[in-house]
Amino acid sequence: PDWGETGQGFSLSDSTSIEWTKLQLVKDPENDVDPVSEWLKELLDVVLEDVFDVEISETSVVNMATPYLDLSNIYNTFSGQLLPSTSLLSQLLVSEHSWILSKISLLRPDWTERKMFLEARRIVTAEYQNIILHELMPLLVGVNKAEVLQAVKYDKNVQVEATAEGLVLGHGLAQMFRYQNEFDVGGADEGIVEHFVVRSEARLNVGFGGDLKSFEELVMLSKRLGVENWTGLKKACPGLSFSETKYSSNPLIAAIQEISADDGILGSTFSCFFSELTAILISGDKFWFSNRVSPKQYLAVKPSSLSSLICRNLDQSISIQKNVLLLPDTSLNSQIPCSSASDLNLDALLPNDDLEMLDEEIAMMHEAVDEAQAQLDRLQIEESL
Repeated sequence: PDWGETGQGFSLSDSTSIEWTKLQLVKDPENDVDPVSEWLKELLDVVLEDVFDVEISETSVVNMATPYLDLSNIYNTFSGQLLPSTSLLSQLLVSEHSWILSKISLLRPDWTERKMFLEARRIVTAEYQNIILHELMPLLVGVNKAEVLQAVKYDKNVQVEATAEGLVLGHGLAQMFRYQNEFDVGGADEGIVEHFVVRSEARLNVGFGGDLKSFEELVMLSKRLGVENWTGLKKACPGLSFSETKYSSNPLIAAIQEISADDGILGSTFSCFFSELTAILISGDKFWFSNRVSPKQYLAVKPSSLSSLICRNLDQSISIQKNVLLLPDTSLNSQIPCSSASDLNLDALLPNDDLEMLDEEIAMMHEAVDEAQAQLDRLQIEESL
């Protein structure tokens, strides 16, 4: 299949006691203003929902998302069909899919509807992954870490799965961005969308945005999942010394209080965690766009950006900053008309003929068979032990 499996469950711990540590927010929301736009929170929320869509009950914790950056929150995992939009960005991604689908029908009129749909999905997912790699990660973790991620290659030995520590830190990361003033971003009409693109009144602050109740729920989740020693995080990030931090010896508490590290906007704990997680998601995903496209197709995807995606799906008369994750300024990130934004070269992205498409489908089928055989071998080994 072109997507992963959902429904990964986690065992629960009997320990539910909470050791309280007074939460000291480093940032002063009245005086600190970060140069990031509301689109950063929109994009990060979609990314985290794509990997961590957690259903929590009294008896179970289940991740309903696939553990890949494959837009499982946009495309139904089982049918592959489009899901209802849950946010402004997901609405734009669905609109992008429809736009690409309409173009494919003109460029490849002999293709079946199913083939057109799958190709549109492949291109939208490639755009999304490219935006994560070249726009989101440099801002969150810094240019140096992001460049390392851009060089990661597929490794069939890497197993991708959500971890209990990842669920907890993912929930914490989702609350690291808060609005300095109230603004309803739930509207979907074009007037609100245009205002959302260019306004700068609703400033974002980087820092734990939840109240004490949210923090209590976060700590409770870590307790219920049995996350205490954080061995996975400490192994992945040996350079972090939590016992010596001035904030706390608990990585969770330390993470939500740290100031930005290097040239990214996240603190050292979240920066390392998110970098390591993304590296695993890329190296363990045979369908990651740079792992499966030709050099010609890669060059066609690379210029795609969040600003160009917004422009294609909104009124072309508006203006927008090139790096839409940052607030506009008068020099490096000034606004340009949407009519000047780069467009997708779909002709370069599409397979040249049915034979090329067939070769790709056959290769994918062989890979799926190999993976199924490997899983069967692992099960047989486990049963024999």
